[in-house]
Amino acid sequence: MAANYRASFYVAEGFQGRGIGRRLMTRLIQTARELDFHVLLALIVSESAASQHVCQSLGFELCGTMREVGFKFDRPLDVLIMQQIL
Repeated sequence: MAANYRASFYVAEGFQGRGIGRRLMTRLIQTARELDFHVLLALIVSESAASQHVCQSLGFELCGTMREVGFKFDRPLDVLIMQQIL
């Protein structure tokens, strides 16, 4: 039976750019492989270039865009779907 799990990472503004998100994602990918997961999905607000870059550099590929499904700063935002097949 397939199982679905969720994890969210938010790095505080004063700590961004220090590789914390990359280390968290790297460990998540390692753990997913150890647990025999088949696919990882990343949902990223389209305005987060840093998150997109980290995911892409770790082997995630863009596979879709959900238009205006997020809402932040009093306005709708697009959410990108990125995936990595393990």
